[in-house]
Amino acid sequence: MDYTARIQQLETLRSSVSSKQISSLEVVLNFSGEIPSWNGGVSQDGYLDLIQDTKEQVSSIYSAKPSLLDAIDTRITQLKAKIESQYNQHLYVVNRTYDSEDPVRNRQLKRQALNRLTYLDSTVRARLSSRI
Repeated sequence: MDYTARIQQLETLRSSVSSKQISSLEVVLNFSGEIPSWNGGVSQDGYLDLIQDTKEQVSSIYSAKPSLLDAIDTRITQLKAKIESQYNQHLYVVNRTYDSEDPVRNRQLKRQALNRLTYLDSTVRARLSSRI
């Protein structure tokens, strides 16, 4: 999987994480377990426990979400930096003149030089190739 495909997958994950949310944490935290017609008992206690557990879990999820999104953003930034670094590091291959007399031969030699760099990410290779 090349860098661009990884970035796309991470952006999809980020979108999924950020869009799957309760409209507001306050909605859950302010939810009341009081039902006027309920006079107590085991069922009401269980219901109140369920509400409390839900509030705690939602609060926990909301506190972890920003750090998860930050980690995804950091990884996307790192991958983009790798693309730019590799691109800039090998830009000389397409900027160099191999044969000043014959432009067709010069392009052919540039392609051969680029093809010898087998470790290049396919995104970087495509960007460099487009400059030949």
